[in-house]
Amino acid sequence: MSNEKDINRFVTGAPSKSDNNDSKQEKQYKSKGNTLSTYATRLQDKYILKIRAFAHFKRVSQRELIEKAMDEFFEGRQEELEEAVDIYRQEGQEL
Repeated sequence: MSNEKDINRFVTGAPSKSDNNDSKQEKQYKSKGNTLSTYATRLQDKYILKIRAFAHFKRVSQRELIEKAMDEFFEGRQEELEEAVDIYRQEGQEL
């Protein structure tokens, strides 16, 4: 992310209200057949600030912002992604 325009690409549409109620969100995910997983990674402070600030600005959770960013990153890369998942599984890794 080099500037605010790059961040703006990740969240589109009207802002949604986020109440950060994990149990409510977890129930919604499970009802859609999804699994919630905790994922920890180290990010530079500049990315943490951008994620927190833009999620707050758009009134979405940080998770929603990151998921939208990932969706947009993988858009148009379905074939490459499927190949990566196949290789990952062949090497004995689990999703």
